[in-house]
Amino acid sequence: MKKYSLITFSVVVLVAVIVYYRLGGGAPVQLSITERSQHWAIGEHFEGHPNDPKLEELFVRSRDHAVAEGRYLIVINYKTEDKGNRIKQFIGVVQDQSPPELEEGLSVVELPKGKYVKAELSAHNFVMPRPDEVKDQALEFAAEREIQIETNVSYEVYESDRKLIILFYSL
Repeated sequence: MKKYSLITFSVVVLVAVIVYYRLGGGAPVQLSITERSQHWAIGEHFEGHPNDPKLEELFVRSRDHAVAEGRYLIVINYKTEDKGNRIKQFIGVVQDQSPPELEEGLSVVELPKGKYVKAELSAHNFVMPRPDEVKDQALEFAAEREIQIETNVSYEVYESDRKLIILFYSL
């Protein structure tokens, strides 16, 4: 009986490890320095609990809008003092031109032109590193190059279901 339990356990662990790596788990965060031109994000602000259904609704609606227009989804994260219980974000679509007029309920956020530390992740969101881990790696990368980065705001650009770019503005 113990032998069969051990074999079953080994098979389950092996399958879990294979699934983890097939989803991109363990893939390193690719860090680089990049220059970005002026861009704008058109979307909506959200402030509240991370599990609020309104947040998921806004994210899905913005993602669907971005896909329909052939653009990228962006989530701008703002630092909050109430870590874990409240988040402050702007969720929308990236554009390379400022819109002449907006639909009701939408806002525009300007993404500054300049140098950024870019963290590129290629994995399923279930196995991506936590945001604080990526931020720590970006800070270390920037420090090695004697660059200071803005830590109160980060820009997440979703290029596909498995490709996420996180930008930290260089001061």
